[in-house]
Amino acid sequence: MHLWGTDFRRSSGDIRKQLCLPVEVRKQKLEELLAMGFKDIVYLWTCNRVEFYTTAEEYFSDTRPLWIKALKVMGLSEDAYYHGYHFEGKSALRHLMRVASSLESLMVGEPQILGQLKDAVQFVRENGLPLDGILERSFHLAFETAKKVRTDTKIAERPVSVATLGLHELQHLECEYP
Repeated sequence: MHLWGTDFRRSSGDIRKQLCLPVEVRKQKLEELLAMGFKDIVYLWTCNRVEFYTTAEEYFSDTRPLWIKALKVMGLSEDAYYHGYHFEGKSALRHLMRVASSLESLMVGEPQILGQLKDAVQFVRENGLPLDGILERSFHLAFETAKKVRTDTKIAERPVSVATLGLHELQHLECEYP
């Protein structure tokens, strides 16, 4: 498994916005990326993260040139590659599990990311795009791990999101300035 992604820590909102594939053109764009040489691809987009997951023919395949080419097709320069991260093998799987468990989120413990990952895999299935068994099993393992993290730890005890923090701040300001 290989992945390239970027998040709120590594890139501007403008870069992440350019990587947005609206649902009405997503299938077509993913098919274009597949035609470039990707074996399969799962695309995750949130307001704070964009990630592309794929598998390669061989574990030690250098997929960097393919990622750079993909970024150029999406209207970004080669430099955009270095505003992200590229993981392969165990590191990619570990990252996926951390993302699914919301340990890589802007608000650690927020529950939405797991649903967004499930939606990303479902999109691939529903649109007849290729999904290698290894990649599919990796996502299932990540989903199981996230469920275990939420069940066995206190991470879900007080769910937090950017929206809830904003609401709390508004309530606090309302009390200060009647």
